[in-house]
Amino acid sequence: MTKTIFIIGFILSFGLSMMMLFYRRKKWLNDNVKLKISLPLTIIGLIGFSLSKSSDFRFLFSSMIVPSIYLLIDRLFKRISLKYQGRDFYLYLQFSDDVDKDVSALDIIISFAFLGILMALLVFGAVLFGKDDLYNKWIMN
Repeated sequence: MTKTIFIIGFILSFGLSMMMLFYRRKKWLNDNVKLKISLPLTIIGLIGFSLSKSSDFRFLFSSMIVPSIYLLIDRLFKRISLKYQGRDFYLYLQFSDDVDKDVSALDIIISFAFLGILMALLVFGAVLFGKDDLYNKWIMN
């Protein structure tokens, strides 16, 4: 996998998702804007992934799907937090605006689970779709 394609895929999957995570309470990044960003990327990613023959581009196109997965996970965690705490969860990560607030144990668990899931999606995409051998062994057969 070339470095350029990996960097672009990394920015699309991890960078964009982290930006949406850290700025999720900002007025300029409402749900409409998130959908307008992630939906076209997902459509391009799905079409490109199905037509791609190269492992480099399969990783790039799979990275375009990650922001939509982020939105689904965000909704799930928001619903869990509303059910158990009566409010949206506070992000308990460094450089977050929510760290100063009174965070609960559930907020901490959700924050680190969110970070872990985003990192796992990046690693999964790089390992599975970044190598032709693994992709052909697991997916094509």
